[in-house]
Amino acid sequence: MPYRWPLTIAAAVAIAVGWALYLRRRRACIADANRATSAPSTATLAMLSIATVVVAVSALWGFIEQPLMRALGGV
Repeated sequence: MPYRWPLTIAAAVAIAVGWALYLRRRRACIADANRATSAPSTATLAMLSIATVVVAVSALWGFIEQPLMRALGGV
């Protein structure tokens, strides 16, 4: 657990960079009339979305775990 927060922050930064690159490429594709730049794939959007949710759950796990365990019938 000593590396939880540094790794969570590193993952959040990596995902933020991924979103920035995705949006930059998407804008370049929209602005390019000759279509020399290809649009980012739907798989890229899906993976960035999934990664964002996973990192958000990881960051909020301390707040989520106890109510979730109670709701599932645990301690």
